[in-house]
Amino acid sequence: RIEYYDNLTREEERRIIINANSGKGMSAIERTRIEMRSFETLLKLSKHPIFNCLSESAIKGYVNEDICLKMWIVLYTEDQSLETKEVRPLARTAIITEDQMKEIWSILCRLYGAGIALEEIAKRVDKPNVKKRILARLHMSTLAPIVKRSIDDQISIEEMTDWLSHFFSGTKRASINEKYNEAARISTAQRGSVRTRLHELEEAYENRFGKRS
Repeated sequence: RIEYYDNLTREEERRIIINANSGKGMSAIERTRIEMRSFETLLKLSKHPIFNCLSESAIKGYVNEDICLKMWIVLYTEDQSLETKEVRPLARTAIITEDQMKEIWSILCRLYGAGIALEEIAKRVDKPNVKKRILARLHMSTLAPIVKRSIDDQISIEEMTDWLSHFFSGTKRASINEKYNEAARISTAQRGSVRTRLHELEEAYENRFGKRS
């Protein structure tokens, strides 16, 4: 039996897919994606070239979408918990506006540019792979507000790249900031750890660029 539907709204598509799969084993993340109010917007963001560095299995696991969603949470919600049990219910009702989408896209562009520059630096000097560190899921999500601020403050991409290269040049851990490192090691998605990482990034940025912003 085949049924064909034309000119459906997003809500109609969503309900049909859920009903059609109600007797099958949809994963939690698949169900969440179907129910998202801003699914199309999140999908557009997840197509940014910065995510070409992800493995095929990561793409299949929707890691790119997860990063974009968590960036939105950190940027535009007060709670800032990135725990799955809180992210998924929020994802279903979240409305990502056009302005927010453009803002996140600009953040991804700046991180992408910094990543290219950091890759070139790594070829010339014996330093940790900072590009790999900043493009990791954990750090990308947390970096969103500080990268946004660097755009607002009109900090050049070269200066921002230099700052990122310094902050994430830890030898045994990702950064040179022990409080940040500890919050990136234990209970990383809990709001307390997220807020600690945000605070340490903000303070380090302020120490470097504060007098100019």
